[in-house]
Amino acid sequence: RGVTMQVTKDEDVKLRAQWWRALKDEDLISLEPLSKLKYAPFELAAAGDKISNTYWFDGAVLANYLVSSGNFVHPVSRRPLD
Repeated sequence: RGVTMQVTKDEDVKLRAQWWRALKDEDLISLEPLSKLKYAPFELAAAGDKISNTYWFDGAVLANYLVSSGNFVHPVSRRPLD
């Protein structure tokens, strides 16, 4: 026999607002689980379009990586960032 849980409207809104909690991926720079972030991760397409693979990053870590390296290319595909 299954157990049914009632989710209030406020809880539902909070769960949807924190959608990344369900991600199983890790940030490809820090290798930390994206689900542990306190804020939504940043999506970056590998080829600069929405058709190609997209990768999720911790936005703060990505910004630090780009600025500190001085190399504004996608961390995975190595394409120049526009």
